[in-house]
Amino acid sequence: KRQVSTQSTWGVGFYHQLFVQMALFFNFKTQSAQKAQTTQSAWHPEESVLAVSTVNGQVNIFNEEGDKSETNISRPNSTTTCLAWHPKQKMLCMGWRDGALSIWSSQEPLTTKEAQNLHDRSPITALLWNSTGQRFLSADANGTVAVWRPDSRGRLVSIYQHRFPGEIAQLVFIQKALITGEKGKPGVADKAIRREDSTVAAKKAETKKEPAKVEPDDLTVEDEDVLVRARNYSDDCLFLCAGGDGKVYIADDLANYSMVIPCTLR
Repeated sequence: KRQVSTQSTWGVGFYHQLFVQMALFFNFKTQSAQKAQTTQSAWHPEESVLAVSTVNGQVNIFNEEGDKSETNISRPNSTTTCLAWHPKQKMLCMGWRDGALSIWSSQEPLTTKEAQNLHDRSPITALLWNSTGQRFLSADANGTVAVWRPDSRGRLVSIYQHRFPGEIAQLVFIQKALITGEKGKPGVADKAIRREDSTVAAKKAETKKEPAKVEPDDLTVEDEDVLVRARNYSDDCLFLCAGGDGKVYIADDLANYSMVIPCTLR
């Protein structure tokens, strides 16, 4: 098990935990000359490499023993807001406060590529790869969600842009089978979707004098046809995003989207 400690203002400590009969930790401090505060860090999901960004616009790559690679990613006039590793390849995407997207790949370790500017200098708030690495999402503070695909040269190619109200805080890929069902099991679209008055939650909480709890059966949508329409959405890229208006949207890479309120308290 690998863990990251960012208590130091100039470096990152690595911890390896061996599960035998006791927990044994090894602490490796990063070999970096940077004394700027750490802002972001991200482990690769399969490889033993760690990306660390600092407040002065630097991004460094380290191995599991803390040794720094020759990679020197720098953007002095901005700072990173998000880091996201490709699930299979040593490819790192970086989102910046000025709305830029940078891509670093181990195939060309001494250079970085800039993606097409689709976020109009709005700070990047979320980055996400799907499990196969064939689709990539980037979101910003103005509500833009861009859908990308990587090409054979390690560049991001724009597929579509969605625009939602307010800042996008979270992105989550989902399986279409969750909507349509599979192997005789009904999907969400096949189940009855109940509407509940939002005041019921307050009444129950007041009566019982305890906070209302969210139950699995509390799932509701603003439009009962939303999830039914989702049957026609893309098989390869279906995702949820949380908007600044307090609602959750379901969307794909084919210009389809619907507004969903995933749960209400009762």
